[in-house]
Amino acid sequence: MNDKEAAEDYRRQRQAASARIIGYKARTPAEQLEWIDENKETLLKFIRGTEPPRPDDEDHLEAYKQAIKDASAGTEFDDVNLRATLDRLIQEIEDACVEHGVSIHAGVAYGNDGALGLGIGQRPVLDTEASIIDVSVHFLSFINQISRLLGRTVPYDRVDEDQVLILRDINLVRKTLELDIDLVHDWSEALASFAATGVQAQSPTVPLNDPQNVIRTLLLRAIEVFALGHEYGHHSMKHGRVTTSDEAETDPFQDEFAADLFGRLCCIAICSKPDEENFCAVSGAGAVVILGALDLIRRVRAMLETGRAEPPPRSHHPPYPERVSNLAKADANLHADNRQQAADYRQFFFDLIEIVWERVKPIILDYHASGIRPRPSPEEVTGWLPSR
Repeated sequence: MNDKEAAEDYRRQRQAASARIIGYKARTPAEQLEWIDENKETLLKFIRGTEPPRPDDEDHLEAYKQAIKDASAGTEFDDVNLRATLDRLIQEIEDACVEHGVSIHAGVAYGNDGALGLGIGQRPVLDTEASIIDVSVHFLSFINQISRLLGRTVPYDRVDEDQVLILRDINLVRKTLELDIDLVHDWSEALASFAATGVQAQSPTVPLNDPQNVIRTLLLRAIEVFALGHEYGHHSMKHGRVTTSDEAETDPFQDEFAADLFGRLCCIAICSKPDEENFCAVSGAGAVVILGALDLIRRVRAMLETGRAEPPPRSHHPPYPERVSNLAKADANLHADNRQQAADYRQFFFDLIEIVWERVKPIILDYHASGIRPRPSPEEVTGWLPSR
């Protein structure tokens, strides 16, 4: 058994133990394909959003089905949707590492852990050169919902049928949130649900128009590549790797800063290619969004618990603003003409997160006053940015 196989075997043992505890059962690929067929019309409406039916609508559905069919086997405990997503992202990251001479060691075993809550994480496997990367299905739900809410929040100009320009005007964001009370309540409900229970609120999905969906897609892609790149960075840089079962003596803040830069460099390498050109990823805006959104979860959780937005300090993760500042170090890898624009993108989304907080805070305080409290363990809902 090689190192990666050993990591995969250990990952399955951990999954099985979690499944026994929480009663988790993954849907098989065949069951997922059957579900797609049974819910075809609902999915088509979701794909087209507010737009009228188009000839290629079913092509998107067929592409989704093909991705499910092509997903690697994993284990019987792996969610097939998550598996298909991770197959693509891990391959892209490893290809970028190989292209740029960055070691992938023995590679990673990856999938989902049903007990992870709202989280994503890497763990080295003792006596091997491999790691495990676990991603919660709720983490994917979270980043999808945040991206959809941002699609409704970010101001834009439709240049033509195929091009949408993000307007980095924070006053327009403020005005949108002042005028659209339903949007503010949707932000509040989403954040409160993930903070209190670790899962998505069971509210109807608001359909998006084409420009909003373009923004959602750009940001979701940027978040996915950064988040998986961050975890792969821990693996590549051998963070936490020891030769005994004793805890390693490392500086956790510096490890996080380094992994953040690795994730951003993955975004630059993968999302600046001519067939993609996703500046939300390249600029580090996607990194700011996910770091900021998870910081909002911490603030919301603290307010639900105590009535004050003062989450406890952490010993293993740097403060959110410091992580955002650290991302600027990767600007040196951009063309000189793009560096200021990248900084402007990051600042815009940093400011947007704070305006969202300003608007949702009174509603979260009302939730607290009405008696809504989070589940007792904070690590269940902030696995990627735990309270430690």
